[in-house]
Amino acid sequence: VQTISRQAGPTGWNALYIVQNADKEDTVSVLIEAPSEMAIEAQTARTQKDSSITTAQTKVAAPVKPNTCKSVAGMTEFLRLRKLMAAQQTEEAMTEQARKFMRNTCISTDQAKRLSDLYLTEKERYAFFDLVYPNITDPDRFPELEKQLTDTYYINRFRAMLR
Repeated sequence: VQTISRQAGPTGWNALYIVQNADKEDTVSVLIEAPSEMAIEAQTARTQKDSSITTAQTKVAAPVKPNTCKSVAGMTEFLRLRKLMAAQQTEEAMTEQARKFMRNTCISTDQAKRLSDLYLTEKERYAFFDLVYPNITDPDRFPELEKQLTDTYYINRFRAMLR
């Protein structure tokens, strides 16, 4: 896989790759759209009452800031970090940008998931998860990120990290 270009813009992150397999060469364009809104609202239980179904909406409390965090990343900070990471030439450089950001700021599990989409290799995606784990505002949801990994080696390491 060869990277042709990477761009971060107001609508999202765009990358162009060339994938070479034996005699074939294919061009792959990847677009990761910017989240339109990272609202902390969840639709919950559907209740059935006298054969009519009603949908209830509840607001989920804002993430509690852990003691180690000086601040929690809002939408602006998150988008700025994503733009900085996407502008890097290597995945290691993306992780280093995240490391600098995490010195003072924590992120949510959802934000970590969105940032992990920038990584192409399991090794660096796991390294990113390992980096952000102490700086997650909702650690009870962090195990959900296991779904982002496909290699059993990194899945087992991820599970061990959570213990």
